[in-house]
Amino acid sequence: MKKILLTGSSGFLGRHIKALADKKKYKIYESNSKIGNLESIKNLQIYNKIKFDYIFHCATRTKAGNYSKIYKADQWLFNQLINTNILIYWKNFQPQAKMIAMGSSCMYSQDFKMVEENCLSGSVEKELYTYAMTKRMLFLGIKNFSEQYKLKYLFFIPSIFYGPNYDLNDNHFIFDFIRKINQGKRLDKEVKFFGTGNKKRDLIFVNDAVSYIFSLLKYNNEVFNLASGKEKTLTYYAYKISKLMQFNVKKIKFSGKNNESVGSRKLVTKKLENFVHKRSANIDKSLSLTIEYFKKNEKFIVSK
Repeated sequence: MKKILLTGSSGFLGRHIKALADKKKYKIYESNSKIGNLESIKNLQIYNKIKFDYIFHCATRTKAGNYSKIYKADQWLFNQLINTNILIYWKNFQPQAKMIAMGSSCMYSQDFKMVEENCLSGSVEKELYTYAMTKRMLFLGIKNFSEQYKLKYLFFIPSIFYGPNYDLNDNHFIFDFIRKINQGKRLDKEVKFFGTGNKKRDLIFVNDAVSYIFSLLKYNNEVFNLASGKEKTLTYYAYKISKLMQFNVKKIKFSGKNNESVGSRKLVTKKLENFVHKRSANIDKSLSLTIEYFKKNEKFIVSK
């Protein structure tokens, strides 16, 4: 039986990785805020007698919205700490394990085509600079550890995950749209979103993403963009959710004011498509599953 150490096991991606790993009969050992907390490498020593086949490193600290601008020092300190600790643990205690780690699309510069070989090229976007640089440093660490100590890894750079079983207070735009449109329908009011609605984003259904990851485990020392390759405007997503929730799209309003986030993050998926059979979740069905999860669980949303 293959053994996995999964960091960030209580997060959105971690929960879906755990679910598929269970189905595939992998043995999962968890690291999160309560078990094997990565803030100290000593916390992982509970697993020293276990020889892992894979380390899935999904732990990170960031949030959508203004978090990246307000808590720059916290992001730098925590992410550098947990990333360094997992690399040291990998080298010193689990060198036989393959590291499976997650980057972020904000690693890419807007000045270069977003293909894997450019993930360290140019300057990252100002709004997410600190978080983006910690992801670049994570990749550099993994790559250098691999080269010097002959370790194996895979590094994934995802677009935006969506799907059921997410944190109900997650402020990524797709979940925010669902919450606000649901409220607009309940109160019979207009729903207002900041910006022009013309910005484009690529969503990847989390189940597709996790399936890709497991399909690629046989490869070594590769970087893969993890995206659908289908970038759509924010207006498109707002209208799509409105129709699925039976809300009048004429009540969707964008302020027209620009914000600081970039207009597009189009990850090139050619390499991914060359290595695995391309999956393409039906947007209506996958968004409906996400909406259904929200409706079943909205009573548990924590007010802030």
